[in-house]
Amino acid sequence: ALEKAAQAKADKARHDPGDPCRYMSRPIREEESVQQEEKTRLAQAVEEARNIASSSPPSGVPKDAVETVVDALPTSGPHAIVAEIGEGYAYDDLGAAITQRSVQTQLQYSAALRNEPQVSWLSKFLGHDHLGPKLRDTGSAGPPSSYTPALCQLRGNWVEYLETLGNTPDDVVEVELAQPPQRFSERQKKNPFLMAQALKSMFYEEPIDTRWILHRLLRTADALIDNWSFHYGILEETDRERCYRDAMPVKALPSTEMNAAEELRIGGETVYKTESEEMPLASFDRRLCDRLATLRALELLDKELDGLAASSDVVQAVTDCPYLRLNFEYEVRDDCQDERILAKRAARQARLEASFVEGDEEEKARSAIQGGKLFLAKFRETWAPRLNMGSRLTDLEKYARRRPGLKAPRKPGTGADADEVMEELWYFRDAYAFGVEGGELVLPGRMGNRVRELRADVAVQCRAELANEVEPVMKRLAKELPEVDEALGARTTSLTSAFRIADSSVTRQESVDRSSV
Repeated sequence: ALEKAAQAKADKARHDPGDPCRYMSRPIREEESVQQEEKTRLAQAVEEARNIASSSPPSGVPKDAVETVVDALPTSGPHAIVAEIGEGYAYDDLGAAITQRSVQTQLQYSAALRNEPQVSWLSKFLGHDHLGPKLRDTGSAGPPSSYTPALCQLRGNWVEYLETLGNTPDDVVEVELAQPPQRFSERQKKNPFLMAQALKSMFYEEPIDTRWILHRLLRTADALIDNWSFHYGILEETDRERCYRDAMPVKALPSTEMNAAEELRIGGETVYKTESEEMPLASFDRRLCDRLATLRALELLDKELDGLAASSDVVQAVTDCPYLRLNFEYEVRDDCQDERILAKRAARQARLEASFVEGDEEEKARSAIQGGKLFLAKFRETWAPRLNMGSRLTDLEKYARRRPGLKAPRKPGTGADADEVMEELWYFRDAYAFGVEGGELVLPGRMGNRVRELRADVAVQCRAELANEVEPVMKRLAKELPEVDEALGARTTSLTSAFRIADSSVTRQESVDRSSV
């Protein structure tokens, strides 16, 4: 028994954290086993993350459009989940986008006013924690880039979300006013009796007026409809002007007025600059509008190719199409007279033409349409998820990352804005879409010009949709679910009339640990 006690005491001393020689006395094999265990655990975590990332999203939603919600979500009560993200509506629905950005704007306003009960309740309503900021401390609003710019982030239909919010009974949130963290000396921290003492906090109930929250969202949505309609007008004007300049046989050089306007734009003096202050997420809202219009333009281009394939005269349709060709056209270079160099050029040209589509004009026309669809499908597969995700960089950060003649560096898995997609097509210039069958008859650069023309038409449609479909629904909800006519603060509970003192939810040891960080 004495030998066992001595052996146990020796083992305890060897692994005692207070032993200054604990790392020297620890066996090497044990160190290796611990490291191997950590590596195994890390590998399992990485594999689990890959499985989650590769899991299929809801039907009709791009793979990267859905952001994973990590926290456990409620399944009962007014905060219960009624649908998955993106289920029940199109991923580019303007009404859903307006509602999503209205909720995020109100979350930012409430966080800036340090209304934490309001932020907590609204973000948890129907399980929309993912709409809040990723980088925010209690009492701060967080940067605008921390609010997800991704599309299709509402759970269920946007009209049902607003109706459910208006019909939900008023709720109460319990607020805890904890004591500030105390600082103790090292001697006091080692006192177990002192650390075991419970802290006291003041608790009170904060009422949540759901109709008041609904009408704040409706007023925010009304302001967003005006801002987005104005922006779509600017988008239409700039796209048509760009298409006109690109169609000029001789491109105009930048004038003094153009340079001055660009400097004003960089400095913030744009058409969006007004006397009143912009909404905190205004710049990201404008980029969201551009992304949504670009997604619709790409979809229209795909339908246009289907229309060309179904036309009665396919050859004439391809001949009139600006981005399709019946024959591969190239410029013969005569800058060299060396026979050996000319022979190498001819052999290289023969190898290239060996993979070209052969046949009569109709077969080539159908091959050109098929090549255009293949290139567009590959392009959308790459860029549509990025457009749905969106970029979290601010305008200043995007401008700082640009380098003349070079593409901005891109991390894997990050979103993109519409200007990056249009530049990706512009980089082709007059080159053909080699790499897909029939790609030698497709000009992606001119396909980008067509996307810009279609996007200008989409901007007109978006303005009409906002005015004829989204705005009437908002007005109907405001009329059917009126705001309670009460004095401001009538339902607010006074702190001095209804509060209680009880044990804090934070232990003294946790408070000490927080103060030492």
